[in-house]
Amino acid sequence: MGISSTIPSHSRVFVSQSFTPPQFSLGLFYLISACIGLPMAVLPFRFSGSSIVSSALITAATFFALSIFAITTKRNLGWLGNFLFCGLTALLLMSIGNLFFASAHLMTALNIASVILFSGYIAFDTQLAVQKHNDRSNCSDLYDVAEDALNIYLDIVNLFVNLLFLVAGEKN
Repeated sequence: MGISSTIPSHSRVFVSQSFTPPQFSLGLFYLISACIGLPMAVLPFRFSGSSIVSSALITAATFFALSIFAITTKRNLGWLGNFLFCGLTALLLMSIGNLFFASAHLMTALNIASVILFSGYIAFDTQLAVQKHNDRSNCSDLYDVAEDALNIYLDIVNLFVNLLFLVAGEKN
């Protein structure tokens, strides 16, 4: 699951803002959200209900705690961006390697690393979105709003999926 959870966030929206009408950005946001969200419909068939609820509660608590931290801290978390991207690239490469080795221990290590990585991304992306909003007197640019929403959505989904695999409780 490591590779399928890291590819969407590795493919963040790289569409040029100057060539993108706002309606296209919003439509792209809905399309990507649906493409990532629909496969999650099979989770109840693979995992127990208590595992799903536990993972969802942990994800929500983590998101709220890290978002409050990112909004209230006086530190600029911009320096995390390069480290997080390098970590995401390493995670993607190790996930591809694990396709060939199929190591359960490596998969667990990748899930733990993903939880840490996407927790960092939640704080980073939340602060970045708030800074963009505060830097503009008129924050009506739909492109930025859709991009920020998609980035935070991907962070939350990846955190949830990796926590779910750590909490496990598979039915089969």
